[in-house]
Amino acid sequence: MFWKWSRAIISGAGAAGPKNSRSATDPTKARDSRRLKSPSLRKNNSRGAAAKTQAQGTSATAPTKNSADTPSPLEGEGWDGGRFLIFIVGSLFFSSPAAADTFPVKNILLELFTSQGCSSCPPAEKFLDEVRQTDLPADRVISLAFHVDYWDNIGWKDPFSSAAFTTRQSLYANFLKIRTVYTPQMVVDGAYEMVGSDRRRVIDAAKSRLSAPSEFLISISVDTTIVKIARVRVSVDRLPASPKLIFAATFIPESTTHVRAGENAGREIRQVNIVHALSEPVPFRPGKSPAQTTFELPYSAGEGVAAWIQDYKTFRVDQAAVWRK
Repeated sequence: MFWKWSRAIISGAGAAGPKNSRSATDPTKARDSRRLKSPSLRKNNSRGAAAKTQAQGTSATAPTKNSADTPSPLEGEGWDGGRFLIFIVGSLFFSSPAAADTFPVKNILLELFTSQGCSSCPPAEKFLDEVRQTDLPADRVISLAFHVDYWDNIGWKDPFSSAAFTTRQSLYANFLKIRTVYTPQMVVDGAYEMVGSDRRRVIDAAKSRLSAPSEFLISISVDTTIVKIARVRVSVDRLPASPKLIFAATFIPESTTHVRAGENAGREIRQVNIVHALSEPVPFRPGKSPAQTTFELPYSAGEGVAAWIQDYKTFRVDQAAVWRK
């Protein structure tokens, strides 16, 4: 099961986090550590080897064995969920392989791990809103904000937070070989991570990934006729050369919150592309034909839908697509 597999990668045998990591039980300790000790730009060149991880407010350390030894979501087991109950109503439907002489244009995924309880996060949220105004090609950059839950016990509970999003961030800590999770953290296409408000590093990493070829072309169709549910059909145009995972998410394009407690008490915070629900992944295996798969996700009027393919061994994003009504 994927989340059991992911937790096995994260939890392992108890290794301590860095000395200056900030905990939910001691919000004053190392207040500036996420600024001064934030990891710089790193390339994701792991092959599933786990790194020691300490989540703020949670203990999450890596196992000593390679993640390849843990139960795999590619072994045909069922899924168990995170915070949101996601129904995968279709598995992979296959047709004849599609021949292609050229690679599709590469879209990239920016993931900001953030919290309304974090005073360092609003500048990163502002940058996420302004990414489309940079010299990056706006139609090829898909940005999402994942609100983690380890700030929820430090004065203010983020209404958009989810333990599932913290789990996703902790997976990146393992794949990117960093010792701790922190906010605000930007992950660029599953390949690089940096402080979320570091505009130049985000843009440089994004340009690097935009120049990479993509194996796939993704298309999304969405049926919103069911109340509070989006039926999302994701189509992929060709077979993978190595095992992949397909994800989908619904997101809120924009929201403003008046924060009444915690580090941001008294502030009105405008946030964009806030992930509402994240699917369990669907395995996409080599030797199979181009695929379609259907998800049912919690949905409210006006929300958007994103879908992407990640490599099973490295967690790098191979391709991404977005749907907006």
